[in-house]
Amino acid sequence: MLRIPLRPLNTDEACRMLGVMIGPERVGAEPGMAARLAQLCDGLPLALRILGAQLVNKPHRSLSQLVARLADRRRRLDLLSPDHGGLRAEFALSYRELPPAAAQMYRRLGLLSLSHFSAWVGAAALGTDLDHAEDLLDVLVDAQLLEVSPHGRLGSPRYRFLDLLRLFAWERAHEEDTPAEREAALDRTVATLLVLADTAHEQLSGKGHLPPLPGPGDLPLATRQIEHILGCPMEWFETERPILIDLVRVCAESGRAFPAWALAARLVPLCETRGHPVDWRSTTEWALMAAREAGDELGVGMMLRSLGALAIYQRQYQQAEPLLEQAMEHLEEAGDVQGQALALRNIAVCLRFAGDLDRAADHCRAALDLFDRTEDISGRAHAVGLLAQIEVERGNVRLGIRLTRQAIAASEGDYALRSKTQNIYRLAEALLRTGELREAERAGRKVVQLTRVQGDRMGEAYGLRVLGEVQWRQFCLDEAVATLRDAYEAAGGIGDRFLQARVQVDLACAEALRGERDTALLHLWEALAAFRLLRAPVWEGHTVRLRKLLDDLGKETPGVTELTRALHAS
Repeated sequence: MLRIPLRPLNTDEACRMLGVMIGPERVGAEPGMAARLAQLCDGLPLALRILGAQLVNKPHRSLSQLVARLADRRRRLDLLSPDHGGLRAEFALSYRELPPAAAQMYRRLGLLSLSHFSAWVGAAALGTDLDHAEDLLDVLVDAQLLEVSPHGRLGSPRYRFLDLLRLFAWERAHEEDTPAEREAALDRTVATLLVLADTAHEQLSGKGHLPPLPGPGDLPLATRQIEHILGCPMEWFETERPILIDLVRVCAESGRAFPAWALAARLVPLCETRGHPVDWRSTTEWALMAAREAGDELGVGMMLRSLGALAIYQRQYQQAEPLLEQAMEHLEEAGDVQGQALALRNIAVCLRFAGDLDRAADHCRAALDLFDRTEDISGRAHAVGLLAQIEVERGNVRLGIRLTRQAIAASEGDYALRSKTQNIYRLAEALLRTGELREAERAGRKVVQLTRVQGDRMGEAYGLRVLGEVQWRQFCLDEAVATLRDAYEAAGGIGDRFLQARVQVDLACAEALRGERDTALLHLWEALAAFRLLRAPVWEGHTVRLRKLLDDLGKETPGVTELTRALHAS
């Protein structure tokens, strides 16, 4: 079999090669465009030689003009294949040597706009079993039409498509396969991805959290293979994020409303815990557009609810509440009781943040009434935990602790570890109100441990915050400052300004106890500015009281009891 010399040059090597061909002064005049040319050529020496020859023959043409021409993906291979030769001819030599099944695999993969992918994608696109798919992918690697990517986990290789080779595969698919065959390949890939995403989502969020999928039909993956692929569901989501996002877009643009919103909904745990709000918004808005065009009431309600949850995640509570109210209308029309329960629970979150604790409790209880009609164990446990948090803030601390323990117990039989972890955090906060610091510390450390196992960056930031508060209240001040700085950095990593402000309040307490009054006041000023910007009246009030305490004490160092009373006063 003829091998294509595909060892690509890196950007610096490619630019030097261009400089030798067209003169270093032309490359030096447009260094950014030279680097972009190298990228558009995948660093392939043959492609660079073809472009260099064009630039030599047309000295009036700038590198930026050539980049603009190559930016059109449909024309790129034409520009790099002059006189029926060039790249297309070289690629065709290797393609013609492929066995029919490997050639078909290559074409199917070309339909998907992916640079890196796992073997299951090939199995789904071709409609074959995983072992056969891996054998065919090995054939494509041997032919240098694919590369083994360095991004794969141990024992789970991933494959890399050079963009020009994927364009060639896309061309062959549109030349050799019928529209029905191309549509079937996409449908199989989407169906397989939905089953994997649904299974991963269920492991993270529990059963019954989303409307069930229809029967998957014949899938290329056996149960044991799905279990192996999803060994760590959050890492799987992160690894496959590009294909998940791309297929939501493809489904939305091609009128596949249900798979678009079903995939978008299953992406939420990843976007929330790993801090991907842009992906969360884009996938949800694409899917919402498709659902509206299809008149899919359930899909519209689900995506509006997801946008409301995103607004809560971004601390935009005033935008969240109307989105959730709109979602309720569509979910009620669709008869989705569980979806209505989740929307009511999230409205309760908005009301709690605004300080309207009585209405928040009413909405939470209404959500629990609906959850009782569903199989969403983790959703109900989360709502019980939220009600517990509200009761603690209403001054019913012992009731709140009792409800929190009930929520944790309800999660024991369910493998939605994230819901359980959130309720352990709530228990730690409640225990701080009663001064049970040792038990609060155990709960805080448990939160940090569980969130690190799950790869939940948001949960880890919250766990570190509560642990930092335990430490300063135990007068372990240096340890508290170190923990809280880690919490601040973790909150910044996911873009949570509210949590950062809460951490700054704790840092102010720790610094005040160390006698660093000016540093403490600076933290409080910054936190207060954030709370006002975010319209968080409850925490604005806590911060004002702490600042007044320090002002009243002057240079005198406050005690732990004084700080605690100011922090948790109703």
